Amino acid sequence: MYRKKMNILVIVFAVVSTFTHAGNQPSVTPKHTEKNAEVTQKSITDKVNLNTADAATLADKLNGVGLKKAQAIIEYREKYGLFTDVKQLVEVPGFGENLVNRVIAKLTL
Repeated sequence: MYRKKMNILVIVFAVVSTFTHAGNQPSVTPKHTEKNAEVTQKSITDKVNLNTADAATLADKLNGVGLKKAQAIIEYREKYGLFTDVKQLVEVPGFGENLVNRVIAKLTL
């Protein structure tokens, strides 16, 4: 009888120790998650807001867009209001589908 109680006590102690020890482990965040968040944040900051950027920023950040086309974006915004979709850029004079497809990844609203 004594031996049976001791075995049960040892098992309970082992189970409690395991859970207690697991609870004391520091939380570890994988480095790749931090790296992905950094890359995502960098991607967001590299994008140009089509509704708020000035002509110089648009021309500087968008490959194939010079000051003349950037100014056309500003004039379009002033005439028709803010863009509701980046694909709407095709409606701006001087912008064809090819150019829009080339710069769309760099744009945000």
